[in-house]
Amino acid sequence: MRNKGYDVIDYGNAENFNYSNTKLKIHNKNHENFIYEIVDILTIKPSEIEYNYSKNIFYDLTLIIGKDYKDLDSFSEVTMHYEPF
Repeated sequence: MRNKGYDVIDYGNAENFNYSNTKLKIHNKNHENFIYEIVDILTIKPSEIEYNYSKNIFYDLTLIIGKDYKDLDSFSEVTMHYEPF
């Protein structure tokens, strides 16, 4: 995401590892304009976008990588430059 011009402020594990699909949770209503750009970059299904608006959350969005990570176009791009896990 940094190579695409996005600021990655933090990263860590999700509250569980049961996410079948990669999800994008939107927290800041004022930054909706880049949502579909991120969906296109990562090839996330639009049905996996959650709108969780909150003024109490510092982040604009949360990206949760699901078990489908190998199916994302971005996975192919990353594995060209880095060793897979």
